[in-house]
Amino acid sequence: MGKTALFLAGGAPNMTLMSGALLALHEELVAKGKLSFDIVSMAGAGAVIGLMYLRPKGMGVIEALHSTKDFGISDLIYSVLPINYKVFAKSGHSADYFNAYWYSLPEVQAALRQYGMTPAQKLYSDLLLFDGAVMCPTDVNYFSKGFCAHPRMIDEMIDFNAIQQMTSPYIEVNAYQIDGDHPGPCDFKAAEMTADHLRAALSFPFIYPPYEINGIHYYEGAAFQVINPVDLQKAGIDLADIDRFIILNPMKREFIQTPRNLWDAYSQSVMMPLAALAEFGVGSIHREYKRKVRSTIPVTLQQLAEQEVDIPLHFLPYFEDVHEKWYPADFEVPPQYLPYVFDWSRSNLEVLFECGYAAGLKLAAKIA
Repeated sequence: MGKTALFLAGGAPNMTLMSGALLALHEELVAKGKLSFDIVSMAGAGAVIGLMYLRPKGMGVIEALHSTKDFGISDLIYSVLPINYKVFAKSGHSADYFNAYWYSLPEVQAALRQYGMTPAQKLYSDLLLFDGAVMCPTDVNYFSKGFCAHPRMIDEMIDFNAIQQMTSPYIEVNAYQIDGDHPGPCDFKAAEMTADHLRAALSFPFIYPPYEINGIHYYEGAAFQVINPVDLQKAGIDLADIDRFIILNPMKREFIQTPRNLWDAYSQSVMMPLAALAEFGVGSIHREYKRKVRSTIPVTLQQLAEQEVDIPLHFLPYFEDVHEKWYPADFEVPPQYLPYVFDWSRSNLEVLFECGYAAGLKLAAKIA
Protein backbone atom coordinates (compact mmCIF):
# COMPACT_ATOMS: atom_id res chain seq x y z
CA MET A 1 0.00 0.00 0.00
CA GLY A 2 1.40 3.38 -1.01
CA LYS A 3 1.87 6.30 1.31
CA THR A 4 -0.48 9.22 1.88
CA ALA A 5 0.51 12.85 2.38
CA LEU A 6 -2.00 15.20 4.04
CA PHE A 7 -1.71 18.97 3.65
CA LEU A 8 -3.61 21.33 5.96
CA ALA A 9 -3.43 24.92 4.75
CA GLY A 10 -3.68 28.27 6.49
CA GLY A 11 -6.89 30.26 6.91
CA ALA A 12 -8.01 30.85 10.49
CA PRO A 13 -11.63 32.14 10.35
CA ASN A 14 -12.73 29.32 8.05
CA MET A 15 -10.54 26.62 9.57
CA THR A 16 -13.55 24.48 10.50
CA LEU A 17 -13.85 23.62 6.82
CA MET A 18 -10.68 21.59 7.41
CA SER A 19 -11.74 20.07 10.73
CA GLY A 20 -15.10 19.02 9.26
CA ALA A 21 -13.43 17.43 6.24
CA LEU A 22 -10.84 15.71 8.43
CA LEU A 23 -13.60 14.26 10.62
CA ALA A 24 -15.28 12.76 7.54
CA LEU A 25 -11.99 11.27 6.34
CA HIS A 26 -11.33 9.87 9.80
CA GLU A 27 -14.77 8.28 10.17
CA GLU A 28 -15.03 6.93 6.63
CA LEU A 29 -11.46 5.78 6.05
CA VAL A 30 -8.97 6.11 8.91
CA ALA A 31 -11.13 4.57 11.65
CA LYS A 32 -11.98 1.68 9.32
CA GLY A 33 -8.35 0.94 8.55
CA LYS A 34 -8.65 2.01 4.91
CA LEU A 35 -6.32 5.01 5.16
CA SER A 36 -3.42 6.23 7.25
CA PHE A 37 -1.38 9.40 6.98
CA ASP A 38 2.38 9.03 6.47
CA ILE A 39 3.05 12.77 6.09
CA VAL A 40 1.07 15.60 7.67
CA SER A 41 2.19 19.03 6.53
CA MET A 42 0.61 22.05 8.20
CA ALA A 43 0.54 25.82 7.88
CA GLY A 44 -1.12 28.47 10.03
CA ALA A 45 -4.54 27.43 11.30
CA GLY A 46 -4.01 24.07 9.62
CA ALA A 47 -1.40 23.37 12.31
CA VAL A 48 -4.00 23.85 15.04
CA ILE A 49 -6.38 21.46 13.28
CA GLY A 50 -3.69 18.91 12.49
CA LEU A 51 -2.08 18.82 15.94
CA MET A 52 -5.46 18.64 17.67
CA TYR A 53 -6.28 15.69 15.44
CA LEU A 54 -2.98 13.89 15.92
CA ARG A 55 -2.63 14.31 19.67
CA PRO A 56 -5.64 15.91 21.39
CA LYS A 57 -5.27 16.74 25.08
CA GLY A 58 -7.73 15.12 27.43
CA MET A 59 -10.23 14.15 24.74
CA GLY A 60 -10.72 11.84 21.79
CA VAL A 61 -10.16 12.62 18.13
CA ILE A 62 -13.82 13.16 17.30
CA GLU A 63 -14.36 15.48 20.27
CA ALA A 64 -11.20 17.38 19.36
CA LEU A 65 -12.34 18.04 15.80
CA HIS A 66 -15.81 19.11 16.96
CA SER A 67 -14.16 21.36 19.57
CA THR A 68 -12.65 23.51 16.83
CA LYS A 69 -16.09 25.10 16.51
CA ASP A 70 -15.66 26.38 20.06
CA PHE A 71 -13.00 28.82 18.89
CA GLY A 72 -16.00 30.87 17.76
CA ILE A 73 -18.00 33.36 19.83
CA SER A 74 -21.66 32.86 20.73
CA ASP A 75 -23.81 34.74 18.25
CA LEU A 76 -25.55 36.90 20.84
CA ILE A 77 -22.21 38.33 21.94
CA TYR A 78 -20.73 38.47 18.46
CA SER A 79 -23.71 40.45 17.14
CA VAL A 80 -22.85 43.21 19.63
CA LEU A 81 -19.05 42.93 19.59
CA PRO A 82 -17.75 41.12 16.47
CA ILE A 83 -14.29 40.39 17.89
CA ASN A 84 -12.88 36.99 18.79
CA TYR A 85 -11.49 37.69 22.25
CA LYS A 86 -10.59 33.98 22.64
CA VAL A 87 -8.07 34.07 19.81
CA PHE A 88 -7.15 37.78 19.77
CA ALA A 89 -6.55 38.75 23.39
CA LYS A 90 -4.99 41.90 24.79
CA SER A 91 -1.20 41.95 24.93
CA GLY A 92 1.56 43.40 27.06
CA HIS A 93 3.32 42.51 30.31
CA SER A 94 0.35 43.45 32.47
CA ALA A 95 -1.93 41.34 30.26
CA ASP A 96 0.45 38.39 30.57
CA TYR A 97 0.36 38.55 34.38
CA PHE A 98 -3.42 38.85 34.44
CA ASN A 99 -3.97 35.99 31.98
CA ALA A 100 -1.57 33.70 33.84
CA TYR A 101 -3.88 34.06 36.85
CA TRP A 102 -7.17 34.16 34.94
CA TYR A 103 -6.58 31.01 32.92
CA SER A 104 -5.43 29.12 36.01
CA LEU A 105 -8.96 29.34 37.47
CA PRO A 106 -10.83 26.01 37.19
CA GLU A 107 -14.06 27.66 36.02
CA VAL A 108 -12.19 29.46 33.24
CA GLN A 109 -10.47 26.25 32.15
CA ALA A 110 -13.88 24.56 32.09
CA ALA A 111 -15.27 27.40 29.96
CA LEU A 112 -12.65 26.68 27.30
CA ARG A 113 -13.91 23.10 26.87
CA GLN A 114 -17.43 23.46 25.55
CA TYR A 115 -17.95 20.15 23.75
CA GLY A 116 -21.25 18.63 24.87
CA MET A 117 -22.55 21.84 26.40
CA THR A 118 -26.00 23.18 25.60
CA PRO A 119 -26.21 26.50 23.69
CA ALA A 120 -27.10 28.23 26.96
CA GLN A 121 -24.07 26.74 28.71
CA LYS A 122 -21.82 27.78 25.82
CA LEU A 123 -23.22 31.31 26.02
CA TYR A 124 -22.52 31.43 29.75
CA SER A 125 -18.98 30.16 29.18
CA ASP A 126 -18.35 32.75 26.48
CA LEU A 127 -19.70 35.48 28.78
CA LEU A 128 -17.26 34.37 31.47
CA LEU A 129 -14.38 34.49 28.99
CA PHE A 130 -15.66 37.89 27.85
CA ASP A 131 -15.48 39.14 31.44
CA GLY A 132 -11.83 38.18 31.53
CA ALA A 133 -11.16 39.88 28.21
CA VAL A 134 -12.76 43.11 29.48
CA MET A 135 -10.93 43.09 32.82
CA CYS A 136 -7.56 42.28 31.26
CA PRO A 137 -5.24 45.32 31.15
CA THR A 138 -3.04 46.09 28.17
CA ASP A 139 0.23 47.86 27.49
CA VAL A 140 -0.16 48.24 23.72
CA ASN A 141 1.49 51.44 22.50
CA TYR A 142 3.26 52.91 19.50
CA PHE A 143 6.34 50.77 20.10
CA SER A 144 4.42 47.49 20.38
CA LYS A 145 5.19 44.94 17.69
CA GLY A 146 1.68 43.51 17.53
CA PHE A 147 -1.79 44.17 18.87
CA CYS A 148 -2.70 40.82 20.38
CA ALA A 149 -1.32 38.27 22.81
CA HIS A 150 -0.58 34.84 21.40
CA PRO A 151 -3.51 32.43 21.93
CA ARG A 152 -3.62 30.36 25.12
CA MET A 153 -6.35 27.90 24.09
CA ILE A 154 -3.85 25.69 22.27
CA ASP A 155 -2.29 24.69 25.60
CA GLU A 156 -5.63 23.18 26.64
CA MET A 157 -6.33 21.45 23.33
CA ILE A 158 -3.03 19.83 22.23
CA ASP A 159 -0.80 17.33 24.05
CA PHE A 160 2.60 18.64 23.05
CA ASN A 161 4.47 16.04 25.10
CA ALA A 162 2.76 13.32 23.08
CA ILE A 163 3.52 15.17 19.84
CA GLN A 164 7.23 15.13 20.68
CA GLN A 165 7.14 11.34 21.13
CA MET A 166 5.60 10.71 17.71
CA THR A 167 7.49 8.59 15.22
CA SER A 168 4.66 8.43 12.69
CA PRO A 169 3.36 10.22 10.75
CA TYR A 170 6.15 12.56 9.70
CA ILE A 171 4.95 16.08 10.48
CA GLU A 172 6.02 19.59 9.60
CA VAL A 173 4.63 22.95 10.68
CA ASN A 174 5.96 25.91 8.74
CA ALA A 175 7.05 29.27 10.12
CA TYR A 176 8.99 32.25 8.82
CA GLN A 177 12.34 32.90 10.50
CA ILE A 178 12.94 36.64 10.61
CA ASP A 179 16.54 36.76 11.84
CA GLY A 180 19.38 34.44 12.82
CA ASP A 181 21.75 32.63 10.48
CA HIS A 182 19.10 31.32 8.08
CA PRO A 183 16.22 33.79 7.68
CA GLY A 184 13.31 32.69 5.52
CA PRO A 185 10.79 29.82 5.50
CA CYS A 186 11.51 27.07 8.01
CA ASP A 187 9.80 24.05 9.51
CA PHE A 188 9.23 22.67 12.98
CA LYS A 189 9.24 18.89 13.34
CA ALA A 190 7.50 16.68 15.89
CA ALA A 191 10.52 16.15 18.16
CA GLU A 192 10.86 19.89 18.84
CA MET A 193 7.18 20.86 18.82
CA THR A 194 6.04 22.83 21.86
CA ALA A 195 3.27 25.35 22.44
CA ASP A 196 5.90 28.04 21.87
CA HIS A 197 6.73 26.64 18.43
CA LEU A 198 3.06 26.58 17.48
CA ARG A 199 2.63 30.16 18.66
CA ALA A 200 5.62 31.12 16.53
CA ALA A 201 3.97 29.42 13.56
CA LEU A 202 0.76 31.41 14.20
CA SER A 203 2.32 34.86 14.64
CA PHE A 204 0.60 36.69 11.81
CA PRO A 205 2.26 40.08 11.25
CA PHE A 206 0.69 43.13 12.93
CA ILE A 207 -1.95 41.01 14.69
CA TYR A 208 0.63 39.14 16.76
CA PRO A 209 4.18 40.26 17.56
CA PRO A 210 7.03 38.08 16.27
CA TYR A 211 7.55 35.13 18.60
CA GLU A 212 11.00 34.61 20.06
CA ILE A 213 12.52 31.16 20.61
CA ASN A 214 16.16 30.86 21.66
CA GLY A 215 16.90 34.40 20.52
CA ILE A 216 15.36 33.92 17.06
CA HIS A 217 12.13 35.66 16.00
CA TYR A 218 9.42 34.04 13.91
CA TYR A 219 6.31 35.02 11.99
CA GLU A 220 3.50 32.79 10.77
CA GLY A 221 4.58 30.49 7.94
CA ALA A 222 1.19 30.70 6.25
CA ALA A 223 1.74 34.41 5.63
CA PHE A 224 4.47 33.30 3.21
CA GLN A 225 3.41 29.76 2.22
CA VAL A 226 -0.25 28.97 2.82
CA ILE A 227 0.44 25.38 1.82
CA ASN A 228 3.66 24.03 3.26
CA PRO A 229 5.87 22.10 0.80
CA VAL A 230 7.71 19.13 2.27
CA ASP A 231 11.32 18.20 1.65
CA LEU A 232 10.68 14.52 0.95
CA GLN A 233 14.36 13.68 1.01
CA LYS A 234 14.70 14.90 4.58
CA ALA A 235 11.52 13.03 5.44
CA GLY A 236 13.10 9.84 4.13
CA ILE A 237 10.22 9.22 1.73
CA ASP A 238 10.55 8.63 -2.00
CA LEU A 239 8.20 10.62 -4.19
CA ALA A 240 7.33 7.47 -6.13
CA ASP A 241 6.07 5.80 -2.96
CA ILE A 242 3.33 8.38 -2.37
CA ASP A 243 -0.03 7.30 -3.77
CA ARG A 244 -2.13 10.20 -2.51
CA PHE A 245 -1.68 13.90 -1.94
CA ILE A 246 -4.72 15.00 0.08
CA ILE A 247 -5.15 18.78 0.15
CA LEU A 248 -7.44 20.53 2.65
CA ASN A 249 -7.25 24.16 1.61
CA PRO A 250 -9.98 26.37 3.17
CA MET A 251 -9.27 29.42 1.00
CA LYS A 252 -11.11 30.08 -2.27
CA ARG A 253 -11.34 33.20 -4.41
CA GLU A 254 -15.15 33.22 -4.18
CA PHE A 255 -14.82 33.80 -0.43
CA ILE A 256 -13.71 37.35 -1.21
CA GLN A 257 -16.95 39.35 -1.15
CA THR A 258 -18.00 42.98 -1.05
CA PRO A 259 -17.46 43.89 2.63
CA ARG A 260 -20.51 44.45 4.79
CA ASN A 261 -18.80 47.07 6.97
CA LEU A 262 -15.41 48.51 7.88
CA TRP A 263 -14.54 45.60 10.20
CA ASP A 264 -15.38 43.08 7.49
CA ALA A 265 -13.21 45.07 5.06
CA TYR A 266 -10.29 44.74 7.47
CA SER A 267 -10.83 40.97 7.71
CA GLN A 268 -10.81 40.69 3.94
CA SER A 269 -7.63 42.76 3.72
CA VAL A 270 -5.94 40.03 5.77
CA MET A 271 -7.52 37.06 4.05
CA MET A 272 -7.33 38.17 0.41
CA PRO A 273 -3.53 37.74 0.12
CA LEU A 274 -3.88 34.32 1.77
CA ALA A 275 -6.49 33.32 -0.79
CA ALA A 276 -4.09 34.26 -3.58
CA LEU A 277 -1.20 32.41 -1.92
CA ALA A 278 -3.37 29.33 -1.41
CA GLU A 279 -4.33 29.20 -5.06
CA PHE A 280 -0.72 29.64 -6.00
CA GLY A 281 0.35 26.91 -3.65
CA VAL A 282 -2.08 24.30 -4.94
CA GLY A 283 -1.11 24.74 -8.53
CA SER A 284 -1.76 28.13 -10.07
CA ILE A 285 1.92 28.74 -10.87
CA HIS A 286 2.67 31.39 -13.46
CA ARG A 287 2.95 29.85 -16.94
CA GLU A 288 6.45 31.14 -17.46
CA TYR A 289 7.61 29.59 -14.21
CA LYS A 290 5.91 26.35 -15.18
CA ARG A 291 7.71 26.40 -18.53
CA LYS A 292 11.06 26.84 -16.81
CA VAL A 293 10.33 23.97 -14.44
CA ARG A 294 9.34 21.65 -17.26
CA SER A 295 12.39 22.59 -19.31
CA THR A 296 14.91 21.84 -16.56
CA ILE A 297 13.67 18.65 -14.89
CA PRO A 298 12.23 15.29 -16.06
CA VAL A 299 8.48 14.90 -16.05
CA THR A 300 7.81 11.36 -14.87
CA LEU A 301 7.93 9.90 -11.40
CA GLN A 302 10.36 7.21 -12.53
CA GLN A 303 12.79 9.80 -13.86
CA LEU A 304 12.39 11.87 -10.72
CA ALA A 305 13.19 8.87 -8.54
CA GLU A 306 16.21 7.90 -10.64
CA GLN A 307 17.73 11.37 -10.70
CA GLU A 308 16.75 12.25 -7.12
CA VAL A 309 15.38 15.63 -8.16
CA ASP A 310 13.87 17.49 -5.24
CA ILE A 311 10.68 19.17 -6.45
CA PRO A 312 8.67 21.40 -4.12
CA LEU A 313 5.17 20.05 -3.77
CA HIS A 314 3.80 23.29 -5.21
CA PHE A 315 4.92 22.03 -8.62
CA LEU A 316 3.55 18.51 -8.45
CA PRO A 317 0.16 19.16 -10.10
CA TYR A 318 1.98 19.89 -13.36
CA PHE A 319 3.30 16.37 -13.71
CA GLU A 320 0.75 13.99 -15.17
CA ASP A 321 1.77 11.01 -13.06
CA VAL A 322 1.30 13.01 -9.90
CA HIS A 323 -1.81 14.88 -10.97
CA GLU A 324 -3.72 11.58 -10.89
CA LYS A 325 -2.78 11.23 -7.24
CA TRP A 326 -3.93 14.75 -6.29
CA TYR A 327 -6.99 14.77 -3.99
CA PRO A 328 -8.05 18.33 -3.10
CA ALA A 329 -11.20 18.82 -1.06
CA ASP A 330 -13.81 20.85 -2.92
CA PHE A 331 -15.26 23.09 -0.23
CA GLU A 332 -18.66 24.34 -1.35
CA VAL A 333 -20.30 27.02 0.77
CA PRO A 334 -23.93 27.98 -0.05
CA PRO A 335 -24.13 31.49 -1.56
CA GLN A 336 -26.14 32.89 1.36
CA TYR A 337 -23.26 32.12 3.73
CA LEU A 338 -20.42 33.45 1.58
CA PRO A 339 -20.52 37.01 3.00
CA TYR A 340 -19.88 35.59 6.48
CA VAL A 341 -17.09 33.04 5.87
CA PHE A 342 -14.52 35.20 7.68
CA ASP A 343 -16.71 35.83 10.73
CA TRP A 344 -15.72 34.32 14.07
CA SER A 345 -19.32 33.74 15.16
CA ARG A 346 -20.12 30.26 16.42
CA SER A 347 -22.88 29.86 13.82
CA ASN A 348 -20.43 30.56 11.00
CA LEU A 349 -17.90 28.07 12.30
CA GLU A 350 -20.67 25.48 12.64
CA VAL A 351 -21.93 26.08 9.09
CA LEU A 352 -18.40 25.80 7.70
CA PHE A 353 -17.81 22.63 9.71
CA GLU A 354 -20.85 21.01 8.09
CA CYS A 355 -19.72 22.20 4.64
CA GLY A 356 -16.29 20.75 5.34
CA TYR A 357 -17.79 17.46 6.49
CA ALA A 358 -19.82 17.19 3.26
CA ALA A 359 -16.68 17.89 1.22
CA GLY A 360 -14.80 15.30 3.25
CA LEU A 361 -17.42 12.65 2.52
CA LYS A 362 -17.09 13.29 -1.22
CA LEU A 363 -13.33 13.17 -0.96
CA ALA A 364 -13.45 9.92 1.01
CA ALA A 365 -15.59 8.35 -1.71
CA LYS A 366 -13.01 9.31 -4.36
CA ILE A 367 -10.14 7.95 -2.31
CA ALA A 368 -11.90 4.69 -1.49
